[in-house]
Amino acid sequence: MRTRDDMIPDIELLEKFSRKFALGSERGKGSDHFLRFKIIGCKLTIEQAKVIAEVAEKYGRGCLEITTRGNIQVHWIRDEDALKIFAKMDEVGLTMDMCGQAFPIPQYGDVRNMVTCPVTRLQKGELIDTYPIVKKLSELFQEDPNT
Repeated sequence: MRTRDDMIPDIELLEKFSRKFALGSERGKGSDHFLRFKIIGCKLTIEQAKVIAEVAEKYGRGCLEITTRGNIQVHWIRDEDALKIFAKMDEVGLTMDMCGQAFPIPQYGDVRNMVTCPVTRLQKGELIDTYPIVKKLSELFQEDPNT
């Protein structure tokens, strides 16, 4: 049985994620909403990968899309499931890219995912490991979208 506390939304989670919860795109074929997980530098932890797989399986009809910027999109997200998903994302440190399709003109989107070579740190003869730079820049824009 649900209690009153179960029905009160977590305001911090709503503030953190709701502006980035997008309307569906034509590719979603009937999808009202979708999430675009921002995968900084194309690097995921095992825990993050498991959460994304669980979200896709449980809420996204078992499907996900990997974008050219290294993000992962899950379609068919229902309003009533959003807070549960946001809580799981927050537990493992996942964030979202503001999905531009839901907004009338580009100014409403946020900085898209920054990419780097997915094998940076592993490549022999590499001159510079770019991942820490990309991670720091992503965090800067995530903390202050007006930057």
